[in-house]
Amino acid sequence: MAVERRLWLDSIVKLLGTHEAIEPIEGARDFTRLKVIVRQHTPDAVVLALPLQDMDDPVQLLELRQSQPDLAFAIIADSEAQIRSLQFLLAYAPVAFVAGDLQGADLATALYAVKAGFTVTSRQFVPALLGNPATAGRRKGSLPALSDREKIVLQGAAEGASDAMIAHRLGLSARTVQTHLNQARQKLHATDRTHAVALALSLGIIAPPSSDGLPKEFSVL
Repeated sequence: MAVERRLWLDSIVKLLGTHEAIEPIEGARDFTRLKVIVRQHTPDAVVLALPLQDMDDPVQLLELRQSQPDLAFAIIADSEAQIRSLQFLLAYAPVAFVAGDLQGADLATALYAVKAGFTVTSRQFVPALLGNPATAGRRKGSLPALSDREKIVLQGAAEGASDAMIAHRLGLSARTVQTHLNQARQKLHATDRTHAVALALSLGIIAPPSSDGLPKEFSVL
């Protein structure tokens, strides 16, 4: 199975290489190698086929992108569950969510679209991005019990507001805002502020900034 997957990935790379404006750099078998490649070559885009070895937490992708603000993601997935775990990325940048059975030409189109500022998804992943009613109840039952104030300050953090800005907006002190953020982080078992925001977005506890379901610049393959 691993050999078949490697052959499939190699074929995708070769197909992308036939496009004049796309120059594949290097393939990575694990997330550790991917980070090294991104740091060394600063590519325009990363094509990520899930699952990726040693990527223990989806928030690692957000941290990778924050280190390279112009980096675009095209994520090849096999299931809606994989897409739901990564949909919080939409709050920060355009992303392409591509089904594994798409051809190299479709993937190339998705890369062009993401670099132009569009979010792109294969048709079967649209329900996952909109929120699947069939799974919403099960997810809600296991959500951490955040207070309304904790959710509000997390929402502000997701929008890029500083503690001082959130405090001014809510009529609180910056220290009180920090307390609410720390409490939310502990309830979410997050390692830091960014991790807490990413988890809250992926669990649907807070909404993506300026989001109205799908992004305004949105295309379906």
